[in-house]
Amino acid sequence: MEQTNQILNLDPGPSQLISAICDEIGLEELLNEQLEWDEQRCNLSPGTRLKALIINILCDRQPLCHISEFFQTLDVKMLFDPDVAAKDLNEYCIGRALDALYEGVLNPCHLCLPEARPAILDAP
Repeated sequence: MEQTNQILNLDPGPSQLISAICDEIGLEELLNEQLEWDEQRCNLSPGTRLKALIINILCDRQPLCHISEFFQTLDVKMLFDPDVAAKDLNEYCIGRALDALYEGVLNPCHLCLPEARPAILDAP
């Protein structure tokens, strides 16, 4: 039997930059602190799931039902965590994160990231 070697070419596009900006402003940590979630039952935190939604919206705007297919073309382990797989980022987990966001944040101004502004807008 002939064995062929296959190389998977992933085109990250702007996803790495968007992920780095989210990490720089501490988006995941802020969302995880603000939103209620059960760490024992949840495979991914709401911050990770909402970061995935932001990356999807800013890169390709795939419909929510195709979001796991979108992440199959990206290096998910580099964007999030080595434990995260593309199949974990599906429409159901993103939907639960959106539900948690709706229930947990009555006023979107609570997520203004006041501590992150000086780091981003730091002028000499």
